[in-house]
Amino acid sequence: FSWGGTFDFLLISDEPQVTVDIAASYSLADKFKTSIILSNILKTDTSLSTLARKLDISLIGEAIPRSRLFFETDIFGKQYSGDTTVYGYGIDLMLQKELFKNPFLRLYMCGIFEKDKFNQTIFTAEGGVGVSAYFGNSLAGLFGGYSHVFESESDKVMVSFFINPTHGKDDIAPEVSLNFSREIFTPDGDGVHDYLLISVTCSDNKDGVGLKKWTIVITEKPDDPRKVVRLFTGASLPPSTIRWEGRDSNENLLDHGAYYIQLTAIDRNNNISKTPWKKVILKKLF
Repeated sequence: FSWGGTFDFLLISDEPQVTVDIAASYSLADKFKTSIILSNILKTDTSLSTLARKLDISLIGEAIPRSRLFFETDIFGKQYSGDTTVYGYGIDLMLQKELFKNPFLRLYMCGIFEKDKFNQTIFTAEGGVGVSAYFGNSLAGLFGGYSHVFESESDKVMVSFFINPTHGKDDIAPEVSLNFSREIFTPDGDGVHDYLLISVTCSDNKDGVGLKKWTIVITEKPDDPRKVVRLFTGASLPPSTIRWEGRDSNENLLDHGAYYIQLTAIDRNNNISKTPWKKVILKKLF
């Protein structure tokens, strides 16, 4: 879940206009998000009262690998001010290209079909360019755009400033690895190979917003929750080394046999990394 806001300035019009929008989005699946946007939530003077309030529901696709192209499909409704209230509808398609990393340049083009308050169908072509940057968990940017309405042959130039305080674009999973001090250990209290040292490497990518959670699972059978014997977990970065003395979560010494260990890390944008399962042998000498 993430949310943010946009301030739009319409520079070329019968009279200058300013709108304030707020939006929230939620991940539907690995490759899609949905968002709800309320536009022109402020209406405090004559200029703003001429604008339409807008409710927009969007389906947003994730970046196509390597190309970093996005698409967005919207269905929206507009409530116009005046003596009567008329609702419009429409759909737009958008492709977006991120050319650089933090800060990065973004280009966009879209086409919008809609009904206006006189129930006439109009088509608008729009394009723009902007610069965005990550600041910790926040994503902020400044955009300039150009809009042309074909039916009325009218043109508009817009400037937008947006800030998303909870979600920067980051689709790269953390880097993780596990290594053991030995492949066989004997927790019998004789002072020789009584424990296993698990060396952990875990880090977010350089443009990420940080790790949210990590978990080390020790199990008798990979991918079977019923066979899990021990969990180590925490927030942010894990320790570089974890000591396991062959005991379960209740501190009971486990039976002789093979055990499997895996590290999972999740960053604050919910990108997940898992190491392959690695086997270790717990051996009892008596």
